[in-house]
Amino acid sequence: MIKDKNNLKIVKKQIAKVANQSLEVGYFAGVNYADGQSVASVAGFQEFGTSKIPKRATLAPSFDKMVGSNRYRFSLLNKDNPWQFLGAEMVNRLKSEIVSFSSPANRPNTVRIKGRDNPLIHTGLMLNSVRFRIK
Repeated sequence: MIKDKNNLKIVKKQIAKVANQSLEVGYFAGVNYADGQSVASVAGFQEFGTSKIPKRATLAPSFDKMVGSNRYRFSLLNKDNPWQFLGAEMVNRLKSEIVSFSSPANRPNTVRIKGRDNPLIHTGLMLNSVRFRIK
């Protein structure tokens, strides 16, 4: 008798369960700063840079690290919904990336205004707005 040490039956079931779904992780419409600017647009400016803001990518590096990890592979063995597990993991990883981000640093004047030198944290709204959704 051949023993399934790789949990292939479970993985096949899970793939069938999520085949028509997708996972989105990041910043979604409806969350705005006090001045009305959306958190998603500010996050985009940081991710890709502008003529005045240097590129401070966190989404792509977080995704790359997650895909290469065993946690990603383990998500298919989650008995409930693999997307639920993976989404929570991605949110945690992205938040960790934001908190630990340091380069390029803020300009000295920006540090004085913010009171800290974490380029991606000012009010904490962007950090606390990271979400996932299953479609």
